[in-house]
Amino acid sequence: NMMQGRYGVVATPAADRIARGEEWLQTNTLDGQKAHDSFLRIGEPSYFQEYGPAGWHVAIGFANPDIINSRKAAVCNGSDPTVTGSNCTNSITAIVTTERMSRTPDERLYSSGDNTSFGFTQCYVSFGDPDGEDFAFTKCDSNGSFTLSGLPDGDWRLTVFDQWNDMLVDGLSTPVRLANGALVNLGTIATSQWQANIYTSSFFDANRNGVRDPGESGLTLVSTNIRFRDGSYSNFNNTDLDGNAGFNEVFPLFSWYVIESDSTRYKSTGTHVVYDAGGPADGSPSCGTAGYPPCGTSSIGSMMANTAEPAAVALPSNLRVPGAFYCGNADCTDAPSPLAPGGSGGSSGRVDPPWLAWPGTEGWQGFSGQNSFLEFGKTPFAAGETGGIHGEVNYASTRPFDDPQLLLHVSWTPDVPNVTVNLYQEG
Repeated sequence: NMMQGRYGVVATPAADRIARGEEWLQTNTLDGQKAHDSFLRIGEPSYFQEYGPAGWHVAIGFANPDIINSRKAAVCNGSDPTVTGSNCTNSITAIVTTERMSRTPDERLYSSGDNTSFGFTQCYVSFGDPDGEDFAFTKCDSNGSFTLSGLPDGDWRLTVFDQWNDMLVDGLSTPVRLANGALVNLGTIATSQWQANIYTSSFFDANRNGVRDPGESGLTLVSTNIRFRDGSYSNFNNTDLDGNAGFNEVFPLFSWYVIESDSTRYKSTGTHVVYDAGGPADGSPSCGTAGYPPCGTSSIGSMMANTAEPAAVALPSNLRVPGAFYCGNADCTDAPSPLAPGGSGGSSGRVDPPWLAWPGTEGWQGFSGQNSFLEFGKTPFAAGETGGIHGEVNYASTRPFDDPQLLLHVSWTPDVPNVTVNLYQEG
């Protein structure tokens, strides 16, 4: 008895299990995050058939670390009914990193070098038979490192997943061969991310160069949102006490989002923009390797983004953003104060002028595992100065209040383009 449409299905362990101290961790996802998309049509059958045999519309898996770890003793002493191990004196260690895509036409993949890009989530590691049950489980530390010990000789499988289901599993695992009580260091295990990330900052721009320089204070509780191109909302946020507002697990639409920063309290001085060019991340061990793409040397993108913009792929000067300064390094330490157009380029960092997109908006595309950065420079309005009037015409198809004076833009409704709006003077 459900209407047709797209639904997000979320499963949560029952409260009585949580009260007993049980821990159940979701192991699978459709496109990242907890919810599984399910598309229903009129007369939808009770089974789902896309290709191959019919099955459930949604299947959600969970793992219990205590149950997994309780199997190891039986595996090692030969009493487990499905898996037998011996010489349980081996250990493995590694660090979980992000697997980064390259800029086309390069199709190679690179490790980010450390766990910084996955710092927003908790990674889990499970170990077991390639075709059977798992019998060892652990959680990564804050740096993404883990160690499993007391493991038997043999050829085994290592699977990595995470708290927010943004690490791509889907049958991906790492083969491990253990023997003779060895400690095997697997190095880095680069893991693909389902979705994309963008990190923003709103700050008081004392020298008005559009870049958050050392010592410049962040602005608190600045509304920072992501919209779809039709004006409806994708994500809401406010800046924290240091002026930061980050967005993790944003679906890679392969199209444009619009990032907006509030402009009612302060006016813009410029926006520092840094995009991820793909390939090895700045500061990662792959940088400088012969035959690999060049890396940037930025602090803002360190271990998270590649900010090198070689001349061969840089925009010609006649296609540059009008009034923007194109930086020699992504930190834009060469940006003039006050901001002026120009710049040598050579990095994926630039500073857009305050008049370019008022009030404080930037178009953004993100791809899987990429990290982008926006710094919104702001300063108070001068005495007697106003920020003008801005607003939106909204398609109120599901108006939430009978009294139109209480109307607000509900997230799922689009704006209406090309509407003439007139301003009249009283008297």
